[in-house]
Amino acid sequence: MSRPDGRNRSETVSRRATLRDGRGVRRWRRLHPGPGPLSWILLGLLLIGSPLLAQARGVDVRPMDSRVFTVDPREVVTAVFQIVNQTGQPNDFEGRLLMPEGWRAITPEFPFSLPAGGSAMRLVSFFVPERVAAGEYRVSYQVGLRGRPGALGGSTLAVRVRPVFKLQVDILDMPAIAIANEPYEATFQIGNYSNTELTVGFGAQSSRESKVEPAAGSMTLAAGEVRPVELTIKPPAITEPTRDEISLTATASTPGLETPLSDTAKKSVETLPRMTGKEMPYHSMKTYFTRRVGGSWSGKNDGDDGAGVQLEWSGSGALDNTDERFLSFLLRWPGLNDETVFGQDTWFYLDYRGRDFDVTLGDASYSLSPLTEMGVSGRGARFAWRGERWEVSAYHVGSFDFGDDEEDFDGHQTGLGATFALTPTWLVALNYLDQTDNLNGHNRILGLRQKAVLGPELALDVEVAGSTGDAGSGAAFWGDLVKLGAPWRYRLTLLYASPDYAGYYQNQDRAYLDVNYAPEDRPWSLRAFYHYNRYHDDEPPDDEDNDDFVVDLDADDWGWYSPDSEEHEAGIGVNWRTPSDSRYLAELRYRQRNDLNPAPTFDETENILRLGYAKSFKELNLSLNTSVDVGQKLDRVTGERSMTDAYRGSLFWRPTKRLNLGAYLFLENQAAASFDEEPSMTAGVSANLILNERSNLSLDVQGQNYNGQNSVIANAQYSYLRENGDMIRVQARHGSRYAETYDNGMDMDNSLMISYTVPIEVPTLRRKDVATLRGRAFDQETGKGLANVVLKMDRLVAITDANGYFMFPSVKLGVYQLTLAGGRLPVGMIPLVEMPQEVNLFFDAGVPVNLPFIRGATIDGKVQLYEPDPSLLPSQTFVQVGRGVKAPPPPTSEELKPSRGLGGILVEVRSGDQVYRRLTNGNGEFRFAGLQPGTWTVTIDPEKLPENATIEETGYTLEVEPSADQEVEFRVELKIRTMRMLGTLKVKG
Repeated sequence: MSRPDGRNRSETVSRRATLRDGRGVRRWRRLHPGPGPLSWILLGLLLIGSPLLAQARGVDVRPMDSRVFTVDPREVVTAVFQIVNQTGQPNDFEGRLLMPEGWRAITPEFPFSLPAGGSAMRLVSFFVPERVAAGEYRVSYQVGLRGRPGALGGSTLAVRVRPVFKLQVDILDMPAIAIANEPYEATFQIGNYSNTELTVGFGAQSSRESKVEPAAGSMTLAAGEVRPVELTIKPPAITEPTRDEISLTATASTPGLETPLSDTAKKSVETLPRMTGKEMPYHSMKTYFTRRVGGSWSGKNDGDDGAGVQLEWSGSGALDNTDERFLSFLLRWPGLNDETVFGQDTWFYLDYRGRDFDVTLGDASYSLSPLTEMGVSGRGARFAWRGERWEVSAYHVGSFDFGDDEEDFDGHQTGLGATFALTPTWLVALNYLDQTDNLNGHNRILGLRQKAVLGPELALDVEVAGSTGDAGSGAAFWGDLVKLGAPWRYRLTLLYASPDYAGYYQNQDRAYLDVNYAPEDRPWSLRAFYHYNRYHDDEPPDDEDNDDFVVDLDADDWGWYSPDSEEHEAGIGVNWRTPSDSRYLAELRYRQRNDLNPAPTFDETENILRLGYAKSFKELNLSLNTSVDVGQKLDRVTGERSMTDAYRGSLFWRPTKRLNLGAYLFLENQAAASFDEEPSMTAGVSANLILNERSNLSLDVQGQNYNGQNSVIANAQYSYLRENGDMIRVQARHGSRYAETYDNGMDMDNSLMISYTVPIEVPTLRRKDVATLRGRAFDQETGKGLANVVLKMDRLVAITDANGYFMFPSVKLGVYQLTLAGGRLPVGMIPLVEMPQEVNLFFDAGVPVNLPFIRGATIDGKVQLYEPDPSLLPSQTFVQVGRGVKAPPPPTSEELKPSRGLGGILVEVRSGDQVYRRLTNGNGEFRFAGLQPGTWTVTIDPEKLPENATIEETGYTLEVEPSADQEVEFRVELKIRTMRMLGTLKVKG
């Protein structure tokens, strides 16, 4: 009960007239003898997630089509609902379409007026999103009083979205944030949802020139096979935050496909040059503060113009990270209902839902059960406690009224409820209601209810109740049996309430049976239903207060009071879907409504044939829905026969991804009407344009001809989301009505509302599952902080500030490895502590992490080649050795001169497990910087030396100190070759 959704204050008829449902019968009429005390019966049972089919508080909502629709994604579903005003007085209503997230309504909802007992047909169209998963979804159409929260009636449709065999690309894993110039991994998934093997090619792209590997590839997928594709993405170096969209497109073609299959998955990744985050030690709840300025004017000096300012603060969310405590609240003042059609009531409430107990304070909907209290909107308080098997609740509503402006037309009530779980699927509840109001006086109601799951997708809900008090002693029974799932769906609802029963369903009988047969593997579905209603009222309106409202009533119009009347309605229909995605509907309906009094004022029967056609032209992004009703109506009182007909059509077109256009037309001549009415026509067009990522504009125009009155309503709405999250919304409406009843034949109303909404994060409870890790990176020798050092902890990144401080804010408790990811460290600076460093936030939360750095040791050197001085070598003179001639001695080391460095020689430095290797540059030089102080061994690979070179030392052991710069030279000497001259060869033979 975090939001008021029950009975509204204007649901009940004026105390001057009799309610059709019997609630408004005057107390002196209820004092005749009634049945004795009720014997309580225990029946057993539970209904899970099953809203009432049609009847709710004062409004009957009946779907005129099948309750099961089978569609493909990107299709438009159109349904027609009959709305019957059973509040007993004229009211302004508005429809509300509740759909799964991402679904979009096509036909706009406008307020409409109905006299007591009157009915209207409402056409509803909605768009099934392209990427909706196959399965079954619930779409609910609810009707409530204009400007009031909650619903007075509603009906739920089942929309079955068929699986479409196709090639599909999904994102399995991709980070939301990437660091500039640091590669990250992304995993996509390509699925072949066809029934044949496919050879699939894929290509990956980045919108910000990130390097993607592999950029393209191919694979062969068997039918139904799904395979991941792993990508390595390296963002470019950036200085400002940006968003990079990574996409993977898969294509496949095969004989039998007219056009190649193709699908793309993409995700926007925020790329940051650094991220220090924001410390949030408290769990926060998002709230919204809204200031509204609105007004209306008619263009005439009739005193109906008005303007006002309204403030609202609302919020809803978990109080902590356990998802066991929720809070919602709404503070709205003052009410603007009288100033503009967009206005809302003053409303104050606070609702807390906890693991063990709930508390509600203020304006809300308070309820017990169908036969005690389904939901009354008022100002009060509620408390509920839950145990392992028990739940006990109590509430008191100290102020509520039923829509009259007089102060004495109100009441109060107290409700007590206790529920016990016999088994996890079988609940028993006892409910007690003590209510006082100026309609029925003081009465007490006791109800016994059982809810149980009888089997898979089968549930039963039964309640028996009795009342005693000023209205007399009465009894009531209510039962609801629901079977969901495929292929059979059915619902049986039974209701009986005696004339002296003080509950809402006083003096009513009802029997509803709805059956649907929709096999999942067939293109057709069947529907059949039977509805019976009986209302027991035998008193016409009187004029006890000399009210002109009653005096001016024509006796011929008293039929809408339904004195002691009953209604039978039955129908059978079939839906058929062709392979080309055309949908056909055929349905027969029969309805009888008659007055049970000795001198009946009405006795009507009606037979209707409905034919429907719908088609989605996917290549044009166009959807068409049409239907026609043809029937005959017989008034048995007068013997008059009349033809009834109705024509409906809607068109939805999406020429671009940003623009949606819609149009609809509805013509009716007494079809499915609950009382005689003139032919009516409703037509409208709508447009929705997404201007950019932050703003959109919608326009709707509807014209109507009803009971001799022509009306036009035009709506416009503009929304703009600012970069800081603030929302600006402008709503405008022009309405004009032309009828002879007005002095000048024309009545106009113009309304405007401007809203500015600011999101506010409100801290709630301290977060026990997170901690903030702080630390500092600094030079050990000077104590100066090191700026721009990049540190990582799991996927979190922190960068030190100018003084070397860093922070990982609001990190979930756990054990992490703190690693050094680079940054702008001075050359040769190394951490003095071992990295990566383990951080245990379960025990070390709040303990700062100090990371001292030192300037590491440096070992540099050269591999130098030494050769003899060319002037000392007999390079130009050849000496024949032998015959007493000796070769000259080779030059000594002192006589060798450095000539050049040897490039490409592998040099290795090693200290324990730490090993680093380098190749000498073209000059034979090498350098190892940032080495830990200690003992290091420097070696070279002699295999890479020239063939005629020798080296005495291939390795050196060095003791290096912090900040020390050690130099080493590897001396490579060139060998001196001695050439021996041989004498003349003599060959014998």
